[in-house]
Amino acid sequence: MIYGGPAAVRSYSVATHPLEIAESKFNENKMQMDFAMLKRVQGIQAPMRLKMELDAASKIQRLPFLPSSNLMLDTLTGNDESISFQDVLNVSEESEVMINPNLAMEKFYGLL
Repeated sequence: MIYGGPAAVRSYSVATHPLEIAESKFNENKMQMDFAMLKRVQGIQAPMRLKMELDAASKIQRLPFLPSSNLMLDTLTGNDESISFQDVLNVSEESEVMINPNLAMEKFYGLL
């Protein structure tokens, strides 16, 4: 019965807390509130422009085998001013896994 470890037992035994759901959607809710405030203050063009900039910034990537910092996206969302666990513990430059660039590009373009 317990094949998935503690996480599987938790899903059967405990219902999720309402704050857990709110915490998981915090950034999304904050962005929606910011867009609503921006719309009231500056008109419809301001949130539309910011949304287009966020979409463009999220599509900018390096080659698949190079780590990307997403600096433009972090600057637009305001994440460049805060330090979180991902900044300290999840640094891709310190990864011990080395990917073969040729294989990564072939997989990216669907040749492999």
